[in-house]
Amino acid sequence: MLVATLLHLNYNLNVELNNLSNSQLHKIMPLFRKLLLFSLVIGLVTVSCKKAIDEDHEDVAGFQIFLNNSVVASQSGTNVTSSISLAQGVTTSAMRIEFRDPDGDVMIITDEDLYLRVDSSDESVVTTQLVTSADWSFTLTGVSAGQANITVKLMHGDHADFESRPIPVVVTVAP
Repeated sequence: MLVATLLHLNYNLNVELNNLSNSQLHKIMPLFRKLLLFSLVIGLVTVSCKKAIDEDHEDVAGFQIFLNNSVVASQSGTNVTSSISLAQGVTTSAMRIEFRDPDGDVMIITDEDLYLRVDSSDESVVTTQLVTSADWSFTLTGVSAGQANITVKLMHGDHADFESRPIPVVVTVAP
């Protein structure tokens, strides 16, 4: 569309330029070339920035968190199901998260700029630790009896492409 508009302007301008003298053309043409080049650059930057924004962010609609191959918590849309329970002084095995697209399918995330972040609302109750030996995995440690929330985020640089709703974590008194 931009190219068609520029070609149309170029044609109309050529018709008008035929009526100018050589000295007038000599003065106008460098300015015209700069204007044309500037218009092309702005048009291309605008198109490429929109494309980059659309393609660089994941469209996450939810997730499932697995512990020992069983779903312990999930989110679909804005609905979080279940809460996670553990005893005081206990660290869970690696919990794996699978992000889901709007169709509910598992997302295979290969972009090296994306990473997992898990935050606790109260680290005096539960702490989180990423598992470096396994992609998209983390552990929870029950610090003291009580309830806190964790939030999982799919990070892209310094911002979250996705942030979960609060996921309740209940820490019980050690037996």
